[in-house]
Amino acid sequence: MLNIEFMQHPDVRSGPCIGSVTPGTVWIQTRSPDNRATWLWGRNPRRIIAVYTLDGIQEGLATVEKEARSGNVAVGFLAYEAAPAFDPAFSCHPPPARLPLLWFAVYDRLEEKLFPVVPSLTGPDFRWEPSLDETAYT
Repeated sequence: MLNIEFMQHPDVRSGPCIGSVTPGTVWIQTRSPDNRATWLWGRNPRRIIAVYTLDGIQEGLATVEKEARSGNVAVGFLAYEAAPAFDPAFSCHPPPARLPLLWFAVYDRLEEKLFPVVPSLTGPDFRWEPSLDETAYT
């Protein structure tokens, strides 16, 4: 039995305020064709596709592809922990509780939002050090 959750998002009204966030709202930082810093904003998705089990991954991806080929915009992720759905030889840790293995919101379109460019802020000089050595990791 496939465990795919297809949700129709209710028509939630949100104002023009940047802080207005409804479930399924996405912000994607990108660059416009003329190289301006810009954001793409998706809100009030037509549909959210969420899959929580390995046996639903292939069908979930096929649904996302069908939506994209029909002209919609799909934004989301496929978790690393979904790898065994493509080849059982792949092994990984179980996903965190309640995290979907696949999650995509489907929109008719994304809106472009231009915001003032904020100069980079400098912070402390981080030195990343692994907490495990190679032997403990494997």
